[in-house]
Amino acid sequence: MATNEVEAGELERKFDELLRAVESGFDVVISQGGKPLAQLAVHPIEGFLDLLRADADPWYAVVIEQGEHGYSAFVPDLPDCIATADTEEEAEDRIRDVIRAHVDALRAEGIEAPEANTRTVYVQAARKPAAGRPTGEQVH
Repeated sequence: MATNEVEAGELERKFDELLRAVESGFDVVISQGGKPLAQLAVHPIEGFLDLLRADADPWYAVVIEQGEHGYSAFVPDLPDCIATADTEEEAEDRIRDVIRAHVDALRAEGIEAPEANTRTVYVQAARKPAAGRPTGEQVH
């Protein structure tokens, strides 16, 4: 396993930056290779700093769509989890509550929450490449 050596003063400065961000109301997600490892947040009621390990609750990809009458959100890895709302922020809050209730219900029945298997990418609809021109990576 590779390690990064950081001077003590530099580490303290980085930690102070993270702490200030959390105290300002930001959730800070610590990740490695794109996988969340932990999250720092200020608990909204008690006001104390909370370190949430990523393995305590699963992380799922959520799709939020704007429709004619508001927003809808769904979780590809949890087909029964959907939410609707007037705003995007409200849809995100509601789908988080739906996911938590779903995972809690599964656990109450002795069932492990499903692993997140959905991978998200943005793909641009490209024009057909000119003859003889390299096409790069193809998406099928």
